[in-house]
Amino acid sequence: MPHVAGGGLGSFNHRFAQPTAFCTQHEHHDCWADRFPFAYETQTDSLSGRSAGLLQRAVASKTAPRVMHTQSSTEYWTRGGSLVHT
Repeated sequence: MPHVAGGGLGSFNHRFAQPTAFCTQHEHHDCWADRFPFAYETQTDSLSGRSAGLLQRAVASKTAPRVMHTQSSTEYWTRGGSLVHT
């Protein structure tokens, strides 16, 4: 079970990827962690009109995992934990 909880995407498999980069309160406001889609369920983006979900392909192939989020004080201080609860 991964213990890096919170809302947001990762920057892994693309050119100039930065796997350890995340947005903070005052810096890096256009990072991969804050791009659509935001939730496991399929949602519609009000700006682009696009529908997507983080587990959309896994749900379609009936291989969706069970996900459990764990939170520590670190996740709340770096903004990721609070996004899951608000």
